[in-house]
Amino acid sequence: MNAHKLAATLIEDGTLILKGLPFHAGDTVEIIILEQPKTDTQPQTSPSDYPLQGTVLRYDEPFKPAVSTEDWEAISATMTEWNSKADELAYRNL
Repeated sequence: MNAHKLAATLIEDGTLILKGLPFHAGDTVEIIILEQPKTDTQPQTSPSDYPLQGTVLRYDEPFKPAVSTEDWEAISATMTEWNSKADELAYRNL
């Protein structure tokens, strides 16, 4: 199936006339009509679309661990993901 793309503007409500199509009388065609967005208006944004816009962001210590080493050890000790010491060592080196 060959596709042919055309752009047309309706002159009358509900009526579209297409001329100069590369088809012959008796050909069967499928017609899909897509409405094009208006280009003269800009998309409307509201302050809620970007709630942090204009706010000051500062990272005092961006590479500081989120939890202390002692807390991390306590948390990781309760995790049941590791099946053996070998698994723990393998994952630690990732």
